[in-house]
Amino acid sequence: MAIKKNDILYFLLILLILSQFCYPFRDIFPKALTLFCGIIFIFSIFLYEHRNKTFLLLVGFNIFIFLRIIFSGNYSFNYFAPINIGIRFFLLLEGYSIYLFLKRYQNINRKRIKYLMSIIKISLIIDILISFYYINFLSPTLIRNASRYKLLGLGDFELMYALSFCLVAFWAVKEKKKMFFMITFIFFGLIILKSNIVTSCVIYILAILLCIVFNFEKKQKFILLNIGILFLLFFQIIKKILVEILKELSQSDFFYFAMKKKIIAVSNLLQGDFSNIDTLNLRYKLILRSLNTFKENLLLGVNYKEVRAGVIGGHAGWFDLLAQFGIFGCFIIIILLYKIYKEQLDGVRSIKRKNAIKIGWLLFIILGFLNPHLMGAVIYSMFILIPFIF
Repeated sequence: MAIKKNDILYFLLILLILSQFCYPFRDIFPKALTLFCGIIFIFSIFLYEHRNKTFLLLVGFNIFIFLRIIFSGNYSFNYFAPINIGIRFFLLLEGYSIYLFLKRYQNINRKRIKYLMSIIKISLIIDILISFYYINFLSPTLIRNASRYKLLGLGDFELMYALSFCLVAFWAVKEKKKMFFMITFIFFGLIILKSNIVTSCVIYILAILLCIVFNFEKKQKFILLNIGILFLLFFQIIKKILVEILKELSQSDFFYFAMKKKIIAVSNLLQGDFSNIDTLNLRYKLILRSLNTFKENLLLGVNYKEVRAGVIGGHAGWFDLLAQFGIFGCFIIIILLYKIYKEQLDGVRSIKRKNAIKIGWLLFIILGFLNPHLMGAVIYSMFILIPFIF
């Protein structure tokens, strides 16, 4: 009976993974069925994990969110709608449920977990090839504006961010598989650069730097510390060099105009010129919008009846959470995330795998200051790929 249950859950898991990582499948497969598969999966895990306090707290928090949505009467599906808040935390619960299942299942059938990792890899290859075709032969801004178009298999912001987390997972595999890491490093980097999404480039660069730093021995880290000190001492000189490099990059034909504008904006920012920093100023105003809403609703966050454009910025996850849940809600969220992080660390022995988990969570924290970070493919990368790839 247990084997049959596991087989059903494994099949549901394949559908859920395809719905997050394989964009052609994601576009074809009905979203209602994806939601149904997620609910069934979570309920099944609840039967196993009903004594897991972290799982129960996350389930309770999701119920609390959906009750707030129901009582608010605000059932719209626009970008700022409360239902989208609920979906993000449902995905977090779904990801954690999958993590708990795989943690048990790896002792039953390790080979099947290997198949899941292969499905993710193949899905990513398909996504990248299709997205490369679209941006090279149709328009270089398609990924940046994916929500406006109905193109089968077109990648979006979510995929571009998830690729950085996937790269960290591939970095953690055995030495004999380093060739795959190098290939993904090149192709992930190319698609991210061509996507014209600056924040995804920032996260990708940070992922690479963190992998390098965590790979250092103690002596190498000491050398790196000295380099960091020298960097700070000679920052003014280095800044001038960086400005010149950025100016040259802004003239390159490799980047489309949207990316060039961002490069110029960063160059101006380094020079102390705030008059022409493109959307950076707008992003700052959107963060202030969320903070102002938080100040007016300190304890429990904004009334969901009032959630709309102009109330929450929608462009920086952590600040948006403050506005949506207030002090009490964010306190619970921090406890939940910390407990899950500790559980992931305690569940592995390999130092490199532990480092990959740490890097994944560091990127998750940083991403939350740049953009919404509770996204399906990002959560799945953190809960499936990084802890279980081998």
